[in-house]
Amino acid sequence: MRRIGILPLLYVLFLVQSLLAPWGPDLLLVSLVALAVHEDRVTAALLAFFGGLCLDLLSPSTMGAGILTLTVLAYAAASLRAIVYRARWYVLALVLAGFLLKFAVLALAGAGSPGPAPLVVSGLLTLGVAFPVEMAVARVFYPGWKAS
Repeated sequence: MRRIGILPLLYVLFLVQSLLAPWGPDLLLVSLVALAVHEDRVTAALLAFFGGLCLDLLSPSTMGAGILTLTVLAYAAASLRAIVYRARWYVLALVLAGFLLKFAVLALAGAGSPGPAPLVVSGLLTLGVAFPVEMAVARVFYPGWKAS
């Protein structure tokens, strides 16, 4: 039953993120990493596919870049969960890797980057909200999980 609220949450975060772009934090990326740390690989990949689809519908010229980036990142995060201890640094490292991967894939797809100033501000804000978002996701959707 806890998964019922995840898709509407992702959609609301996508809407907020699209209003704050390019200067705001990447809320969708952070929430997908936080969910992937707690979910199995298939569920994490499906949630990331939905989030990537929402992002790709905003820019049809790079259709598939968001889906590919977020799905690969969520699947990798859920796969590495068995190997890597779920500490706060792990979430931060995944968010940073996902942020860099996202803009690298978009640059390869021909979308370019928003510029150095918005990219740095957005990156710092994304890293800044990574821990609070992960703690909120863990508390709301996975109440039995103990933070490290």
